[in-house]
Amino acid sequence: MTSMSSAFTKTAKARAALQARSAELTARERQLLILCDGRRPVTQIVDLLGGDARELVERLRNHGYLQGPAGAGQAQQALPAASGRTSNAAAAPVQPAGEVRASQPAVGSLKARRSAAATKMYMIGVLQLLRDMEASSLAVALHTSADEGELTANALAALRFIADRSGLSYARRVADRLAEVVPEPHLPAVQAMAQELVARPAAA
Repeated sequence: MTSMSSAFTKTAKARAALQARSAELTARERQLLILCDGRRPVTQIVDLLGGDARELVERLRNHGYLQGPAGAGQAQQALPAASGRTSNAAAAPVQPAGEVRASQPAVGSLKARRSAAATKMYMIGVLQLLRDMEASSLAVALHTSADEGELTANALAALRFIADRSGLSYARRVADRLAEVVPEPHLPAVQAMAQELVARPAAA
């Protein structure tokens, strides 16, 4: 049986299935795989996804999509160099909504390069700070976006969610930082969203 204190990580099979948007995985299984990053224990994933998450972990492990703590260190060492640039965001602790406004993933080196990858890293990092099922679903949608247009649409949906969930002030800061990393062709859409957030009444 799966230990509730264990932290599982995705196998190569799981990463390939997520990349290919394999029909073999349900939306909930994809969501769980995204959250299994080798750092979150099963207890935290159960908190995020609900009581059946432990059974999902067990099933995905049995089907070769997850590997246990013994393989986690090796898997993290094998990650591409780009993963190192996301450590601040991905390792950020999950916090209640009341505390989210006090912190968010550092952009740092992300400012040096506009790219879909930087956009995805930043927005997923922000969403991981929220203890919320919808935030987790939005993170999955960002991770599995098929192209830059879909990624931008998902990022804007995430911004709207953040404004409703954590307040306009925080959402405006996220929008400003997103504008620093989004690919140039999609910058106008992000700027329009930022202006919408500025114009929205504070009580909204």
